Amino acid sequence: MKMLSTKSAKRTWESLNKFHSGIQFIQRVPHAFSLVELLAVMAVMGVLTAASTVAISSMSKAGNMNQTASSISLLLEQARAHAMANNTYVWVGFAQNAITSNLTIGVVAGTTGQQSDLTNAKYIPLFAPKTYNLISLKSGLSVASLTQSGDQGSDISTSTLANFQQRTDGTTITLSSVIQYNPRGQACLASSGGASHGIQIGLQPNHGGGGDIAILQIATLTGQVQVFRPL
Repeated sequence: MKMLSTKSAKRTWESLNKFHSGIQFIQRVPHAFSLVELLAVMAVMGVLTAASTVAISSMSKAGNMNQTASSISLLLEQARAHAMANNTYVWVGFAQNAITSNLTIGVVAGTTGQQSDLTNAKYIPLFAPKTYNLISLKSGLSVASLTQSGDQGSDISTSTLANFQQRTDGTTITLSSVIQYNPRGQACLASSGGASHGIQIGLQPNHGGGGDIAILQIATLTGQVQVFRPL
């Protein structure tokens, strides 16, 4: 094998140096966002945040109304069940607090099994009054407006039954718009019964969202409750 001479090695080395020196190394400079791009991103994030906040708020309000309607429906069913199980009359009354905008519902049961127990104040609380925050009774609502079925009943505001009183949080409140359940579990708004086939309770939140309503309809012959909500 032939060895390179000193001069040849030197020329080879110089050639290599010239080759490497001719190569240009390109350094990548990181690209920074411009002020316009940052502002655009912030604007998009603001729109998305606002939209999600509105959506979450709407879902929360709808959830609250669903819970309220279900709770009142259960309360009415308990009142009916007690009347039938104990062969007595049970009355459900409503009180709207004008200061706090809260709705309170009270339930009492007759002690002698007579319809006159209400007017003679011969009744006892079935359980403590239940308060629903920022919920109002809304008269004038109808199931027909939600279902397009033409179904209509009597609003509880038309009740002619006597008011009754209960104590809650150390205060005596008067409950009106009274619903009566008889020992057969039938519901009515008057001592004579009434001809309407249904009783309606309209509910609406006091914190906006006027369309977020609920209607509870009580069948007078069976006392069973249905809840209707906007589609």
